[in-house]
Amino acid sequence: MVYESVDKTFSPDTYVTGKPVEVSITIEPVALTQSYTIEDTPPPSWTIKSNSINEGGVWDNVNKKVKWGPFSDDQTRTFTYEATPPISESGTKTFNGVDAIGMDYGKLTPLLVEAVKDLKSEVDQLRQQNKDKDAAIKMLEDTNRNLQNRLAKVEKLIVQSEPKPIGGIK
Repeated sequence: MVYESVDKTFSPDTYVTGKPVEVSITIEPVALTQSYTIEDTPPPSWTIKSNSINEGGVWDNVNKKVKWGPFSDDQTRTFTYEATPPISESGTKTFNGVDAIGMDYGKLTPLLVEAVKDLKSEVDQLRQQNKDKDAAIKMLEDTNRNLQNRLAKVEKLIVQSEPKPIGGIK
């Protein structure tokens, strides 16, 4: 779902087989979050130390996930647990986190309605500005056409009024 920020760290940064790694996930929910839950899935075959899970979290051995929540607020929290790779482990491993957030739409709806009203007002103003600019452009085009016609007439009069040579004298 939507968070202001999510930060996941591991201590140490790299794992050593048979040695625990502390997984730390800091979640800052967006304002007006009414409730949220967090899940993290460690690599398969890693052992999770159940008593290392903070914030009332639990190890779901059936789905192989660490789970926290629900939390009924929008407070920033740091969730931690220890995961130990088996002796036979090697290579890069992935931890996958998922979440579910509940928004208090009752509080959010009036804000969204006002935002839509403001946007409609802005759109209406921009439409009027476009109409005004279209009218100004049409007026300038008409003026330009009129000036071009007048210039053509003046040029024609100038050509007609130029002195003509008399009797071969130039």
